[in-house]
Amino acid sequence: MITFKFDGIDSSNYFLVNNIKRDILPSIKDKLVQVPGRSGTYDFGIEESERQIDIDVTISASSPESLRQIVREIATWLHSERVKQLIFSDEPDKIYYGRLSGNTDIDQLISMGQTTLTFILPDPHAFGQTKQQQIDGSGIEHTTDKQTEWQTGTLTGLKATPKGLELEKVGTDYTNTVNTWHGSHTQTTAKSNKLILDSTSNPSTTTINDPSGDFAMSGLPSWSFSDNMSNWSNTGWESRLTTPFTQTTDGAKCQSAGVSAALVKEIPNMSFPYTYEFLYKLTPPTNPKNGYTTRASLYLVEQRGPYQYHFNVTLAQANSWTRIRVVVKSDTRADVYTNGVLTTILNQSAIISLSPRIQFIIDKDTSSQGVLEVSQFYMSSGAIDTAEKSVPYIQNREFEVDLSSHGTYQSGSISFNSVAPSGFHDWDSSAMVEVSVFRDGEWKELVEVANGDSLPYLNHGDDLSNVKVVAYMTLKAYDVSYLPTISDVSFSITSGTAAYYSSGNYIASDAGIQQVQKARQAILSWNETKPNGTDVKALVSLDDGAYEEISNGGSIPQIEPSTDLSSSSLAVKFELSTSDNTVTPKIQNYTISLDTAYYTTGERISDPTELDIIEEIGSSFLGWDGTPNNSLNIEVYTQVVNTGDSPSNDAWQKVSNEGTIPDIDGQSGQGRSLYTKQVLLSDGTYTPLLHSQTVKIHPNINSTITYEGTAEAYPIFYVNFSSDCGYFKLLHVQSGKFIYIIKPFIKDNTLEIDCNTNKIITNGRVEMASLSITSDFFSL
Repeated sequence: MITFKFDGIDSSNYFLVNNIKRDILPSIKDKLVQVPGRSGTYDFGIEESERQIDIDVTISASSPESLRQIVREIATWLHSERVKQLIFSDEPDKIYYGRLSGNTDIDQLISMGQTTLTFILPDPHAFGQTKQQQIDGSGIEHTTDKQTEWQTGTLTGLKATPKGLELEKVGTDYTNTVNTWHGSHTQTTAKSNKLILDSTSNPSTTTINDPSGDFAMSGLPSWSFSDNMSNWSNTGWESRLTTPFTQTTDGAKCQSAGVSAALVKEIPNMSFPYTYEFLYKLTPPTNPKNGYTTRASLYLVEQRGPYQYHFNVTLAQANSWTRIRVVVKSDTRADVYTNGVLTTILNQSAIISLSPRIQFIIDKDTSSQGVLEVSQFYMSSGAIDTAEKSVPYIQNREFEVDLSSHGTYQSGSISFNSVAPSGFHDWDSSAMVEVSVFRDGEWKELVEVANGDSLPYLNHGDDLSNVKVVAYMTLKAYDVSYLPTISDVSFSITSGTAAYYSSGNYIASDAGIQQVQKARQAILSWNETKPNGTDVKALVSLDDGAYEEISNGGSIPQIEPSTDLSSSSLAVKFELSTSDNTVTPKIQNYTISLDTAYYTTGERISDPTELDIIEEIGSSFLGWDGTPNNSLNIEVYTQVVNTGDSPSNDAWQKVSNEGTIPDIDGQSGQGRSLYTKQVLLSDGTYTPLLHSQTVKIHPNINSTITYEGTAEAYPIFYVNFSSDCGYFKLLHVQSGKFIYIIKPFIKDNTLEIDCNTNKIITNGRVEMASLSITSDFFSL
C-alpha cells in the first residue's frame, strides 16, 4: 500500500490511498518560431509546464460525526498557500514541492468518505534528499609550555616549574655546618671554637691587676648648690610676674607672649665672684606676638654696700638643650660660656632696685617672648678655673704590662667592671676600655674590648719576648651628677709550653639527615690547619656501620641515591695526629651537605581534550621537547574515552615523539575525549625536564561536494560554521560560476545560499550587501 507525506505528516494517519495518477513527464510545449517566406520553423527547444498529481483516497471513521472531525483535521493539514514537501513511499529518496489545488468534494456514505486530492507542482521535477557534508573546519592544536598549564590535571611525583615539568624531590635538602665540639673526645679538646689535640701538661695562668686601683674622674667643678629642678618650688625658686612657670619632668617651664614671666631665687647678701651653670631651651611661643623677639634674660644681682648691682646675661633662641656657664670674676667682669665655648664677656654691672637674686625673665618691656625651660642648675662662690669649662669632661688612664717573662702565649683576656650612669636626655656618661699590643717593634692600633674579651693581636703559641699589652681607659661625662667609673682592671695570661698528645679523635652523630629521606649527593667538607708534622683524617659511619675514610669535599661512600635515610644517623670521626708535641692540627669547622634525591618516576595525567568539534578525525600529531634532548626518560601516553569517563589504568598507549596518536585517525570525535599522560623516569640523581608538548588533531575534510540528479535544478546551500573565518566562497567546478560572500563569520553563524530565489541569508536575515558583484548563482 502506497502512502505519502505532506509537510512531514504521513497520510496513513487520516486515510487510505486508493490510487495515484502521476504523469511520466510533465506536459511539454514546443518552442517553435514561424518565419515568413521560409519553410518549416526554428526550434528553440521546449517548455515544461507544471505537474499535477491526483490521489484518490478513502476516509474511514466510526461514525458520521467522527468522519466530519477527521475531515476538518485533514483540511487543516493540507491547506497551504505555499508549496511544501511531498514525498511518496514508493519514491522515498525523491522530494516534490507542491500544494493542494482544485475542489475536494467528498462522497460520503454514513461514516465513510471518498475524494480525490489534486496537488499542483509548479516545479515539475522531483528533488533529491538534502546532503550534509563537512567541507572545512579547524581541528585541535594546543601546546602546553607554561607553568600554569603544566599545573592542570593530576600530578604525582612531578611539579610544574617555569622551565616545564620535572620530578619532585623525595625530601628536603640538608646542610649543617658545625663549629662547636660537643661530641665524644679522645685526647682531643675544643679551644677557641677549634678542634685540637689535648695536651699532656697544663700551662700556668697569671692574673695581673692594675696597681692604680679604681679609675674615677677628678678635678671637676665642685658646686655648693645643685638642683636638677625636678621639684624647684621646694628648693627656693618662685614664679613671679604675669605668666607662671610650671613643673615638668625636665624642670621649670613657662610660655610668654606679650606679657612678662620670671623665675626667681632670692640669695640674701650674695656678692661676687660667683660661678653659675645651667641648661636651658628657648623656642618661639605657640601664638607669637608681632614685633616681639624670642629672647630671655638672666639677672645675677649682688649686694654691694647700700646698692644692688647686676649682670644681665641674654639668652638667645635655642631649639635644643644648651649648657650655659657664667663665671662672675669681679664686679666688673663676667665671662659667659655656651656649651663650653666662651661667647660673651660682660665688662660692667649696673645698679638695679632688685634684691640679691638669680632671676630668669621674659620681659615684655624689652619685647621679649618665648617658651623657656630651665634645668640642671648649679652654682658656687668664687670663679671656677677656666680649664674646667670644657664639655664633655674627658679623662684617660693607662695600665701597661710587660709580658716578656711569660714564655709562650697560650691565651689571654682582660676583665674589668664599669659604671656609666645615664645623664640628662642624650648626655649620657661613658666608660670605654681599649687594648693595644706592642710587638714586632710597634704598638698596634687600639681595639675596644668588653669585659672578658680575649686579647687582640696575640695567637696561641706566640713567643712573648719583647711583647707588652696596655689597657687604655677613657671616662666621659657631661654633668658632675652623673660620673662614670672603671674598676678592677686586670689581665689574665695563660702561658708556657704545652706538650700535645701524639694522636686523638673526635666523634659526633647527626640525625638531621633523616629529612633528606634519599640523597642524590652527600658531601663532607671541613676547614683545617695542618702545621708541619701534623695530619687530619676524616671517617664516616652510617647507622653504626664500619667507618670509611673520606677525602675533604668528597662523597660519603655509604650513601647511594637508593639509600633510605628516613631513620638514619651519620657519625663523623676526625683523627688528629702530630709528630711534634709542640704543635697540633686544628679543625675550624666541618659541613655535612646532602641534596635530596628525585623520585625515580612521576606522572601527570592531563585534563581531557574534548573532540566533539571533529566529526571524523583525519590526522593526528603528538610531539614534545625535553632535556636531555630525545631523552628516553620522558614517555608520553594517550587514551581516548567517552566524554565524561575517566581514563583506565590499563588502557594507556605509548606514543612516539612527533608521531601519531594511536587508534584515533579515521575515527569520529563525537562524544569522545582525549587524555595524555606524561611519565618522567630517573635513577634519582637528576630529573629530566619536559619543556613543552604539542597535540594536533585535524578533521578528515573533503571540500568538494558531489551531487548528481536526473534534471537541472537550482540548489539551496545551508552552511553552519564550526569556527571563525574571514569569508566564504562556493565554486561550481563545471561552469566556473561562483558565489563569494565577503564578510567574516564566527563560530555558530549560519549561512543560506538560495540559488532558486537568488538570496543570501545570514543568521536568519537576508543580507545581499555581502555578496560580491562577481558572483553568479548557478544550477546543478
